[in-house]
Amino acid sequence: MIHFTFCRLDERGRIVLPLLFREKLKLGNGSLVRLEILNDQVKISNIRQDEVNGLRKISKNGFERV
Repeated sequence: MIHFTFCRLDERGRIVLPLLFREKLKLGNGSLVRLEILNDQVKISNIRQDEVNGLRKISKNGFERV
């Protein structure tokens, strides 16, 4: 099933993910997510712990791999 909703950016460019989306992605406070631009869409993905372990640091342009 496809879930969708509409939301508005706040003055700082932020959005709030609705509870249903957070539950489906198993996201909680402080969860790390991957953002991807695909043509004219933004994809938000939950990052698995093994992926987090492979990341060295957060840089200005994203993550650098070990």
